[in-house]
Parts: sequence; structure tokens; C-alpha cells
Amino acid sequence: MRILAISDIHGSQKALKRLKNTSKKVDLILIAGDITVFGSHIEDIMKKINYLNKKTLLITGNHEIPSQVRKLTKRFRNIYFMNNKVMKINGLMIYGYDTNGFSFKDRIFEKDSKKFVKAIKEEEKRIRGLKKKEIIKAKSKLKTKNPKIKNKIKEFKTILISHAPPYKTKCDKIMDEHCGSKSVREFCIKQQINYCFCGHLHEAGHTVDKLKKTIVVNPGPYGMVFEI
Repeated sequence: MRILAISDIHGSQKALKRLKNTSKKVDLILIAGDITVFGSHIEDIMKKINYLNKKTLLITGNHEIPSQVRKLTKRFRNIYFMNNKVMKINGLMIYGYDTNGFSFKDRIFEKDSKKFVKAIKEEEKRIRGLKKKEIIKAKSKLKTKNPKIKNKIKEFKTILISHAPPYKTKCDKIMDEHCGSKSVREFCIKQQINYCFCGHLHEAGHTVDKLKKTIVVNPGPYGMVFEI
């Protein structure tokens, strides 16, 4: 699946125009917050994003009011409000959260993100069940105790869309100082999240880093495309 990740558009017409071209060859758009400048022209911006005719998962940043964005997404068939939401798409488990970009610790995120941990465990259990059924079925067909079975059950990948970048990565560095979220960092490491798409810090835009098993991306307003 080709995914276009974007953050911190802040109403930039140049960024929105580029988004129109870049989005043509992708399957899914992820937006890590701050599409506006303190909420101005938000409906017009969301309308332009909706006209791209691509499934778009959107979280809010510190420039948007979550309740307003939640209400507006109901008007647009292609935009999904993802604050504290889990969505499964083609083998991807995606969780969005409007993490606090102004403090190292986000206690509310630490509490709420247990929802994603639960969803991951349930999916792991479901896949284990499918694999077991596949083995039983193969044994029955081949009439042998140890058949050579090609596993057709694909493992799923996990994605976190977070406004705040994880602490101590290239994606949260400003003037040789790290300003990201320690809560997001700890969550990614502990849960072995495959991808973390973030934003908030403009100076670190359009960067990619590796945090243990997590690929961390601050895509910036012009976005970055990934095959996942």
C-alpha cells in the first residue's frame, strides 16, 4: 500500500497544490495535525483535502480544536477523524493521537494508548488462530503430521500517527536540542511500533529516523510517500 504522510500544512496553498499532485498515485493519506493556522479557513482546507478523493486519516495538532474537526469530518466522505481512534486497513493497524507537543510527558496519551495495545493483542490472537486453522487444514489434506506449509497469513504492521515526535530522534531536533515526547518514544519502543508519523517541529520536517524497531517520520507540509 502506498501511503502519503503529511504534517503541518498550516494552510499553505503551495503545500495543498503539491498535495494534489503527489496524492494521485497513493492509496492512503495520513495527516499528523496542524493543517491550519489557529483554525483559520479550516473548512476550506478540509474541503480541498476531501476533493483529493483519497481515504485520509487526520489527527489534530495544537492549531486545531478537536471537537470542531470531529464535527467537520462528518461532512466529508474521504476524511476520518483519528484522535484516539484505531483503524485496520489492509493489514495495517493504525492509531491516531493528538499528542502534546509542548511537554516531554503526556500522561493522557499514556493512559488512552492502552486502547491501541489492546487492539494489537487482539489482532495477534486472531492471526494465531488463522495460522492454526491453516495448519490443521493442510494436515487434513496432505494426511501427514508434519506437512510443509507455505504460510499465506500475512503479518500486520502497526502505525502511530502522533502530532508530537518521539524524543531524541532526528525528527524532534532543533538547534542541537531534542524537544520531542518521551511518552511517544517509550510507547514506540515498548510496543515495537513499525511506523510513527509525526510533526509539530517544522525545523525537523522531511526527516526519517530509526528508533529501535520503529521507523520515525516527520514528513513536513510537502509530504513523503512510503510503500508499506
